[in-house]
Amino acid sequence: MNDNEKLKLIYEFLQQETENNKQSFMTEQYIGEQTQVLKQKLHTLNQKIGERIKSIGQA
Repeated sequence: MNDNEKLKLIYEFLQQETENNKQSFMTEQYIGEQTQVLKQKLHTLNQKIGERIKSIGQA
């Protein structure tokens, strides 16, 4: 195997690793965003439950 072939293999490997890392980063970012959305929904739900309990207690 000559140097050009070795360099080509290294280049292809690095391209694949770069793509894998990009996909991993995008997945982590998506999970982070969805976690924030779910936290907000949970917070809103807790507020509504609290309000409902208060209204039942006042009835």
